[in-house]
Order: sequence, then structure tokens, then C-alpha cells
Amino acid sequence: MSECARIFVPLGLILLASCRIAVNGPAEALVSHFQFEPEAFDSFVGASRARYHLSKPSHVSLAIVRLTDEGTRTPVKTLFENLFEAGGSHAHTWLGETDAGTFAPSGSYVGILSTGRERFEAVVRIYHR
Repeated sequence: MSECARIFVPLGLILLASCRIAVNGPAEALVSHFQFEPEAFDSFVGASRARYHLSKPSHVSLAIVRLTDEGTRTPVKTLFENLFEAGGSHAHTWLGETDAGTFAPSGSYVGILSTGRERFEAVVRIYHR
């Protein structure tokens, strides 16, 4: 099962705003309301928060990948892997840094939130003034 919504992003790109991909067949969604707030930010002066709700306790992983104009994805930052979280609402801050500790360049990124059974995606953009 795949449930996806599309949004229009400046520069004429159409990207996934959020996407639920069930690996083991239909089931009640473990994650809901996955999004970045704000959806676009200047990482030199701000940050974005990945927000989501878990319907029950679960192990989750959150990684950031960069989208290129060709549609390829390049890993940028792993915020956490296999973190056990209680059911309820959660928020984690991304400062726009890479795993190497540098600022990620301006562009479109996708946060990938994974559980053992499902994967969810949300778009976030970085710009520098």
C-alpha cells in the first residue's frame, strides 16, 4: 500500500510531501502527521523540527536525504536509528547540518522516518540568504 500526497515546490519541482509505504500489507498506521516545521528554513540562522505522532510505542529511525534535480537521493544526516519512543507526539530538531558536521547546501531534502514495518517521508527545504 502506498498513500502519497504531492506538493508544488518553488523551482518547478513536484516532490512528495508525505508518503506512507506499508511493507507487510495493510495495517493501522503507526505514524501520523509527519512533517517539518517550518518546511523551509535558513540553516545559518534557524532550524526545522520533524514532528510526528506514534499510535503506540515503537522503534523509529530518522534520516535526511538530499534530492537532486535528476531525482536522485543522497544521504545527508542520520538524526537517530532504532530509537525507542513511547506512543504520542514527538519532535526532533534538524539544524541543517550533515553527518560530517558542515552546513547542508541550499536545496530540497526529504526526511525519512522508518519503523520496522513502514516508511514515511516529508519534504524540507534549506535556503541561505
